[in-house]
Amino acid sequence: MPPYSYFDELKVVFVGHFRNLHEGTFRKRSRFRMGLMTGTNVEKLTKQECFQAVCPIVFFNFREEEYCWNSSPNAPRESFFFDVEGARANRIETMIANDFPKGFLSCRNTAPFRMILNDMNDAFMHYRATRPYQLPLLAEQFLTQVYSEWAANLRSGKYDQRIRDTAALIRNDPGTACDFRRCADELKITLIHYRRIFKSVTGLSPHQYQQKCRLAAAIRLLKNAEHLQLQEIGRICGFQDPAEFSRFFRSQTGLSPQHYCKTFFE
Repeated sequence: MPPYSYFDELKVVFVGHFRNLHEGTFRKRSRFRMGLMTGTNVEKLTKQECFQAVCPIVFFNFREEEYCWNSSPNAPRESFFFDVEGARANRIETMIANDFPKGFLSCRNTAPFRMILNDMNDAFMHYRATRPYQLPLLAEQFLTQVYSEWAANLRSGKYDQRIRDTAALIRNDPGTACDFRRCADELKITLIHYRRIFKSVTGLSPHQYQQKCRLAAAIRLLKNAEHLQLQEIGRICGFQDPAEFSRFFRSQTGLSPQHYCKTFFE
């Protein structure tokens, strides 16, 4: 076998970065492209369909596919990408097209992809003939990360309903003592993983979500339940110590409960 023959099968022929993109035009590519797209909401148009996506995403532009990416001028996107060709690249494209026919994958954690793409850009801009393996191996690392991200999305998806149920319990009864470590143990995942999934579902960490629900309940009771004493309101919101409730309320609003009522409800 000739030296480096494997690396001839997977050639990275271009590495790029586009900034401040919004409107696009239909085009066809002669090479398979993979990359990371950041921003907010984007849409991918083909001649047959329109797909909506929420960034960040890992995206794939297939050869001979007529496509167009669009986003709002007020929320432009950025794309970090590389093009590949060769026999191995053809096999990768076939596999990706089968697993991700829409041409993108939701990305929860962009850091690993950014690191690989930064290394790839550096290797491309400072290419050394004595190191032909650098770019192909980085492309393989990117592919490995794609499937790691996909697996993580599949694993976390099965927990989403349980997370939503817990969030609803906290929202309906903010004074409940919720043991998030026990919740994680029940799902047979680590507390760190549980917090990550909780934030992906609600937009807040478990502690932040509980604090937000407790504050909302406290403000609602201060406004509508004038017959309740502060001690009772604090207890309903999960604080047995009135001083602790006052400290919490002040940390969230900058005012004591009494001053908040005078400022906004009188």
